[in-house]
Amino acid sequence: MKKIGSVAAFVLSSFYLPAQALVGTTGLLGLPSADMQEAGTLSIGGTVLNKHFCPAEFTYQTYNYYANASVLSFCEISFSKTLLKLDLPDDPDASGKFNNADRSLSARFRLVQESKKLPALVIGMNDIYSQSNHDFMGDGQHNQYFGKVYAALRKSFGIAAAGMLETHLIYQYERNFGQSLYKGCAAALAFRPAFCPGLQLISEYDVSK
Repeated sequence: MKKIGSVAAFVLSSFYLPAQALVGTTGLLGLPSADMQEAGTLSIGGTVLNKHFCPAEFTYQTYNYYANASVLSFCEISFSKTLLKLDLPDDPDASGKFNNADRSLSARFRLVQESKKLPALVIGMNDIYSQSNHDFMGDGQHNQYFGKVYAALRKSFGIAAAGMLETHLIYQYERNFGQSLYKGCAAALAFRPAFCPGLQLISEYDVSK
């Protein structure tokens, strides 16, 4: 099923930290991007995750919290924890409640910096490691709920005195329990008006099963 993401506007402070909501890495709304933070930047936050943005195993709304560090100008590392409701036969009182957390490590690397002729290029992996299955691309059962590999391009264009338009093209392959939520190409537009650089309009288009 194809869907077009809603257009959303975010008014941010002058200290702008774009973040991908699902795992806390730098990005757009629900898509990764080729944006990178300045070296030495540390961002900490949390997100309310609607079940429709999560794998099928999440039949409930959940929450996560994360820390994202720009180790170098071309490298970011992110660690997040997503709350889980697990069935515990030995402790029925705890079943149906948030009683565990899924830990996720993500990394992204910029291979090409944007120039007048070339777009920025970033590759990344989300939820890299699983204790129950060490093979990231394998078909065995594992708990890499947000496992994904992707490549993202970004090219910016100044529109006279109106502002800055960013075009994004992403290819992503998402892996979780042998199924894919999002697989294939996605695209997005982001616009920053000149009169308010902290205001950003984002429209995303992705493909989901």
